[in-house]
Amino acid sequence: MDKKLDSLLSDKNIYGKVFLFFGDNKYYRKLYISKIKRIFGDLVLGINYIKLSDTNALNLIYEANTPTFGYENKLIVINNSKLFKINRKKGTNDNIDDSISNNSNEADILSFLENNQIPNNVTIIFNEDEVTKTKKIYKTIDKIGITTEFKTLTQSQLVSYVATLCKKYGVSISKDV
Repeated sequence: MDKKLDSLLSDKNIYGKVFLFFGDNKYYRKLYISKIKRIFGDLVLGINYIKLSDTNALNLIYEANTPTFGYENKLIVINNSKLFKINRKKGTNDNIDDSISNNSNEADILSFLENNQIPNNVTIIFNEDEVTKTKKIYKTIDKIGITTEFKTLTQSQLVSYVATLCKKYGVSISKDV
């Protein structure tokens, strides 16, 4: 999918980094998160594996700085944080605020990322359905981390993927099938 991402994963060079996975291909997003989880090995939810969502995404800084209690590294996965969506101002469709919202916690997260305050033993993954590439937080992660868009596969890409998968399991299949 993404050569830079695949290179990092093959080198197991993921600690102290922030990833943004987005797009409509949920299968590939989940697959790459699983690959990162395998690099970590033993993950214990709440200790060295933290799952956040839109309701508690603002706890990111606290969770990143909390010790892992007996584990060397920590993985934080934030699902659909809503930090990457455009905030529409009430009452209008054409007046769009593309900056970070007035919520000071969101501004703190942006500052945390901009100043690269991610501890060296922490990996952060934002797993988003939708992002706005003009938002400052997107641009920041694109600059300091890895942003990967997972698009729906075209028919030819899907055929190639199925053929590769079948070959892996010793099944021969023609492209027509």
